[in-house]
Amino acid sequence: MRYSADEWSARVKTPAILAALCLLAGPPGATAGNAPPALPAHGGGTVALDDYARAPVLVIVVNARRLRHVQRWEESLRAELPDLQSMRIADVGQEPKPALTDVVRKLAKRVPPEVSIAIDLDNVWADRFGLDTREPCLLLFDADRQLVASWRGRARGAVVDEVLSGIQALQAPTESPGDG
Repeated sequence: MRYSADEWSARVKTPAILAALCLLAGPPGATAGNAPPALPAHGGGTVALDDYARAPVLVIVVNARRLRHVQRWEESLRAELPDLQSMRIADVGQEPKPALTDVVRKLAKRVPPEVSIAIDLDNVWADRFGLDTREPCLLLFDADRQLVASWRGRARGAVVDEVLSGIQALQAPTESPGDG
């Protein structure tokens, strides 16, 4: 069967556009209805994505042994965005799995009490979002808890600028029809 140039273009563009939209939407389950469950926090209690006010939230997930990299991200981002809501998650991806009390005890020695770190013993976040937590993974959720962007790496130059731009664009007020 032969197609005209317009038919061919439409047949090729449509799947490509759909594939691109799927990539932008994030991995399956990246919606509020499927948000990962609450995790225990090192200071007591639990922490969940829905605990944060209905505003954008940056979730930083990293292997528990590399938590020191989160501080650099926090410093870099909070210099520009002091009101940024962020959730920090220590991914405990080791075997044999340590007891929660052991992880809490280690974090208490290394993390100031005012800094909340959620402990993911079962790698729920890494599995749900397909994360390699050997380096910090940053997930940006909008106010409706939809995953809108993600990054991976240490807080350095261009990556920091890209993350800042993504957060600022999401935080920018949008004009509704009739505003103006």
